[in-house]
Formats: sequence, C-alpha cells, structure tokens
Amino acid sequence: MKKFLHRMAVFGALLLALLCLSYVGNRCLLRGSVFRLAPSQDLLILGDSHAMTALDPERIPGAVNVAQDAEPLVATYFKCRFILDRNPGVRGVILGISYNSLAAYNDRKFAEEPWATAMFERYYPVLDFRGLDDVAVARDVYNNSWLRHSVLVNPEAWKSWVRQRTGSRKVRHPYIGRFQTFTRSRLETGALEDAIRRHYGAAAGNAEVSAVAGAYLRRIAALTGNRGVRLYLVILPVHPDYAARVPEAVRHGLRTLTADLAGGQDVTLIDFRSEVFPDTYFADHDHLNRKGADAVSSRVAAAVRARPVMEFAAPASEFGRTGQ
Repeated sequence: MKKFLHRMAVFGALLLALLCLSYVGNRCLLRGSVFRLAPSQDLLILGDSHAMTALDPERIPGAVNVAQDAEPLVATYFKCRFILDRNPGVRGVILGISYNSLAAYNDRKFAEEPWATAMFERYYPVLDFRGLDDVAVARDVYNNSWLRHSVLVNPEAWKSWVRQRTGSRKVRHPYIGRFQTFTRSRLETGALEDAIRRHYGAAAGNAEVSAVAGAYLRRIAALTGNRGVRLYLVILPVHPDYAARVPEAVRHGLRTLTADLAGGQDVTLIDFRSEVFPDTYFADHDHLNRKGADAVSSRVAAAVRARPVMEFAAPASEFGRTGQ
C-alpha cells in the first residue's frame, strides 16, 4: 500500500509540474503571438460582417480590415484595445456598424449557445472580463476555454508561434478577420424575414436596444480618443426594405448614441442611413456586395483624406462614459 501511495504521489507531482509548465508556456505563447500591422498600415477597420463585407482596404490607403462576422461591440472593444496596445503606429480606427449592432440579441453572444463557445474560442487571447459585471457570460463555457488555452497543451498556439518565429505568412490569429465580399445580389422576401427575426426576434416591434452594446461603443470612442487615434464611425447602408422593418426603439437608440458621439472632436461620423443604394449593390438585405463595397469604401477613403489627423482631446475614462 505504501508503494502504491508513493507512486500516486510521484505521479501527481509530475502531472502538476507538467500542467504548471504547460500553463507558463501557454501564457508566453499568448503574449508572443501578436498581430502586427505592416509599416504601411496605420488604419484599422473593425466591426462585424457588415464592415467585413463593405470596407475594402484596397480602396482605403493604409487600411487593414480585421472585422469578423457576428462580432459584438463588446468583443470589438477588447480587440481594439489589444491591437492598439501592440501597434502604436495606428492613427485611425474605422468602425463599421449597422442597426443590428445595438440590438439586444448581442447580449447573449457570450452567455448562450450556439454563440458562446465560438466567441470564447475566437476572442480568448484578447478578452479580459475581470472586474466587469455588465457582460453576461456563460462561466462554464469560459472556464472550459480557459482550461484549453491556459492549462492544457494547445497545438494550434504552438503552430502559430513557430510560424511567427519562422516568418511564415500563415500565422493565424483567431480574433483577426479579413475583407470578404460577394458578387451576388439575393433579395428574396424569405431572407429578409429571417434577417429581421435573427436580429430583433419574432416580435420585432418589441425589440430592445442593448445598453451593453451602447456602453462599449462609447468605450471604443474613449479608448481611441485617449490614444490620440481618430475614430471614423461608419453607419453602413442597408436595403430600404430592411430599413423599413427596423424597430423604432433601435432606430432611436442608434440616432441618439451616434449624435452624441459625433459631437466629440475625436470622432468623424460617416452616415449612410439616408442614402438609397440600388438593389445591385446588395448581397442580401443587410450586406453589400462587390459593387456596394466599392462605392462605400471610396466614400470612406475620401472622408479619411479630408480628416486625416485628429485634434487631440482631453483624455476621458473608457469605463466612465457608459451612458447607462
């Protein structure tokens, strides 16, 4: 019995030592595997699938599009802070939003499946929820993600580290997206109904505005302002049929919030809500296709050229301007 207990103690000690080594190695990997902008890139394009498909960095000199589909503003804030911390040469952030960016369904993306697991796997390297109580989080999913990324051996992280050290262009950062576009134009009625239901619920007329999303949009503005980085807030166009179905509460919330932010000298508002684009510019009712992206990106590039450098404002607290 003593031999058995001794062997178990030795095994436990070795296992604990291996887990500690794995934890230290994983933390070093997370710190060392950093997305770096090229020297010629000083504009960061952020947002969800609307920005991902509408803002072409090839038409906006110096820009890189890292937007990802289904990205809530909570994740955008942490991603923006993480990238700015490691890329001090960024002089402007182009944030593309739409009506659904402020819809309450975004509050469930870190709290409910099928979103939660994908969100934590994608954004784990940049997230920091310590001390925050305004974001609903599925703690079991977060803990599982922490275990995989911090304690257990993470093959993908090691592969990314090796690629980065060898100068490979295949380094993959899960929180980094890229510009993608469509050539199609599909505007079926059924697709419109699906989009409205997905963004605002079955009873769209009773849709609520996310106070959390609004607070994090303000925090993004405070973050960029404190860093001396101009924020270009782009309200991207949607098809008129979609716009007509947006709940009034969401319209009012977006109108009030953007008017408030646009009053700051560190924010440039580029608003496409009042413009009507032809059907041939849309991939579906709320995403642009190649033609639409070309038109919008050219307009955004012109706005950036017209206001290239911000007049630095007095620092504001990122967590003080919540609007709650």
